[in-house]
Amino acid sequence: MWKGKEVKKISLEGEKKLRVMGSLGEMTLEIKEGKIRVLESKCPLKVCVKRGWISSRGEEIICIPNEVRVKIEGENREFDEIVH
Repeated sequence: MWKGKEVKKISLEGEKKLRVMGSLGEMTLEIKEGKIRVLESKCPLKVCVKRGWISSRGEEIICIPNEVRVKIEGENREFDEIVH
């Protein structure tokens, strides 16, 4: 959880782009072939974008400036969007 707030869980099935609101503004997440990545973010250094694709249970993408965390959980490869 990020600051105690879980926003939603979404399957990594199919192909889609999602918009998530963080403390600095909107982020775009991309899901494709059972993987997820941050495609665009309002953060200054774009470390979350440079992280690239994640696909294994326990992997995370964390954007500290935008206060967003994406984590792969469970056997069915879902992730949490955690937003402040």
